[in-house]
Amino acid sequence: MRNLTVLRLFEVKNECMPIPQPMPLPSSKRCLVQYARSVFKVLHLVYEELKVYSECKDSLPLLARFLHHVATCLGFPSYCDLYPADHPSLMPSSLGHTSEGGDEEEKMECEGEEEEGEGREDTHPPNLMSHLHIMLTMGAAGHVPFPLLSDVCKRTAQLVQLYALYSGGAGSIFSISSLFTSCSALAVSALTEWQQLLEKTSSPHQRVVLWIVAQGLTREDLASLPVGVALPLWDSIFHCRENPPPSDDLRLYELIGREDILKTLRTAAGDTTPLTIEAMEKDDGMKVDDEIIKLTFSKDLRVNEVKRLLNSSQPVKISLEQKPEVSDHEFIEQQELTLLTVCQRTMALPVGRGMFTLAVSKPLPTSPLSIPGVELTGRAPPKNSTVSLEHIEKPPNMVLWPQFHNGVAAGLRLSPNAMLDSTWILSNRPSPPLSTPASEDGSGPAHSRCSPQHAGLLLALGLSGHLSSLMDFELFDYLQDKHELTTVAVLLGITASRVGSMQRSIASILSIFLPPLLPFGSADMEISQTIQTAALTAMGLLYLGSGNRHLSEVMLREIAHVPGPELEFADDRESYSLSAGIALGMTTLGRGGDLPGMGDLRLVERLAVLILGGPKSQMLTGAAPNCPSHLILEPEVVNTHVTSPAATVALGLMYLKTNDSSVASRLDAPSTLYELDHIRPDFFILRMASRGLIMWSDVQPTQEWIDNHIPEIVQRHAFQSSDRMEGQSDPNIDYQTLSQAMVCISAGCCLAIGLRYAGTLDKQAHSVLSLAVM
Repeated sequence: MRNLTVLRLFEVKNECMPIPQPMPLPSSKRCLVQYARSVFKVLHLVYEELKVYSECKDSLPLLARFLHHVATCLGFPSYCDLYPADHPSLMPSSLGHTSEGGDEEEKMECEGEEEEGEGREDTHPPNLMSHLHIMLTMGAAGHVPFPLLSDVCKRTAQLVQLYALYSGGAGSIFSISSLFTSCSALAVSALTEWQQLLEKTSSPHQRVVLWIVAQGLTREDLASLPVGVALPLWDSIFHCRENPPPSDDLRLYELIGREDILKTLRTAAGDTTPLTIEAMEKDDGMKVDDEIIKLTFSKDLRVNEVKRLLNSSQPVKISLEQKPEVSDHEFIEQQELTLLTVCQRTMALPVGRGMFTLAVSKPLPTSPLSIPGVELTGRAPPKNSTVSLEHIEKPPNMVLWPQFHNGVAAGLRLSPNAMLDSTWILSNRPSPPLSTPASEDGSGPAHSRCSPQHAGLLLALGLSGHLSSLMDFELFDYLQDKHELTTVAVLLGITASRVGSMQRSIASILSIFLPPLLPFGSADMEISQTIQTAALTAMGLLYLGSGNRHLSEVMLREIAHVPGPELEFADDRESYSLSAGIALGMTTLGRGGDLPGMGDLRLVERLAVLILGGPKSQMLTGAAPNCPSHLILEPEVVNTHVTSPAATVALGLMYLKTNDSSVASRLDAPSTLYELDHIRPDFFILRMASRGLIMWSDVQPTQEWIDNHIPEIVQRHAFQSSDRMEGQSDPNIDYQTLSQAMVCISAGCCLAIGLRYAGTLDKQAHSVLSLAVM
């Protein structure tokens, strides 16, 4: 190298160093030393600049290693401490032993020049991250000018300016001349724009956004910054969405995400720019802040894999090979049968998507909600032909509840802190179609402004508290459409947003759909079993923990409600009874025996009869004896197939966290073959889970705790068979039932452990549950 040009030097400790002119460099190595310090400090500023480029993070360790070596040779201890702090691999123990002769020779030469007064080390080397942190925490009071290397470190200058605007309030405004050690490199236009910006608005957030636009930065540029550095800038953008600064620059509204204003301005300007391919792609409903998630999962792509697995808006791939003996018609049926099987998975995806995207979105009051579809078609390679369920028999109304769950998942994306009022809710209501015949999904007349997806959205809005903004007449407007799923969503939603309030107006609405709560002699109404089931649960939510005697007595009676002479209670008896049990448990939640004025109801004894079985009584059923006109002939004992799950859940919720061992013992697994033969094995799941709810403090995340709840006779004979016993099997023992009982008891105990240690990150609980499912 024949010539060396020092482009521009910065000033240290406010002492201006002369900028040397390009000059020929002699061959002597010692002559390089007089410029070594200046070149090193310039390279250090470049290193600080590269810190704020995410795409350069892989190259930083190489540059840091080089600068660390040069700082060691120049004898700069503070710089030598800086680079290992950023990259621990540069610690002396990990650098290994280097050749000492060459380093000592270079260091002696540098020390010789230092004695001649060419320069000294900075006590505090420039550190951009620390500088930005000080600006945020101390403002103008603790501000120290930062070295500026113009035309090279542009991003550094932009960030320092933006942080100055962000942290400078009305009484503490940075002047641009105080931001850097020298402003000679700044263009005169920048000084003028800065002063105009300070005069244009007093809001720090608006100043930041306006300066971002003035510097030509985009959302993609901000996304390339480290998350911690970009967070204050995104904060200003978020605040300006609701109160944008006055400007006619389209880039500003694109930056803050105000597509409504952007579209209006473009329309006024006659701009008809077509949508990009990305904008026309289907919304999968899983837009999340990837930068924040990458901080948690920075070493793999598990989040992208979760998105792929939960995507229900894309056709699935049906890969089948047609064999020579299979005709085209048979092959099409095989494809559709395969698609029907895969659709079972697709229809379950919205439930997982709702949990994955919980409360991640804050929509604008003027923007509609986009609900991704549930795609039940497939694509068959290699021609990518469409496969649909047209030639095979499929269940009626198969997509009704999946669409409802899809609407719930879309609504759960909305943050409870979002500013959503009744106007926004009603504006997202489906528009009535032009035709009037009945709809195909059995959801009511086609002119009704209801759909399963909008019904699910209403339930999600109720869970997040937004449905309380609807007025009473708006609620009745939804209910009078007589759309089953919408009625279910409204009843559950309005009570979910008013849990435990016992509001009389809401109780009156729920009573309309509950014949047991209507006065004697009221007009009969045709209310579907599904709506009555939802109304029972909603009533329990409304009276959560109240211990209301009348409601508890009614719910106890409804658990064992027998079918009447009509079809009223002949179908879905189990779901109706279970909802009554949940409502009873929520009404008496955690009260246990502390229920004033309810001792004569003998809740525990009556629930025990409903769980274990026994003779009926007038107190239990509250219904007249069976007559010959009844469609179902009930025996004179309690039908535990219907009442046991409901009573088990009610007892567990009633004695939640009370640690009452006498009540919990009623839910223990029996230890005799006779009792085990008379209990459905799957009931043990609810029994063990409810027992864990009662004995909350005794739940232990150990295999020993699970084994202690399995009777000895079950452990001895489970998973044995007559073939394996080689003639030693007992014909009176049902080995399959005992094996099922052991699995269900273990599953119920695992469920209790999961509930007890939910959200605790307990490693022992994770280990036990992982071992159980493997």
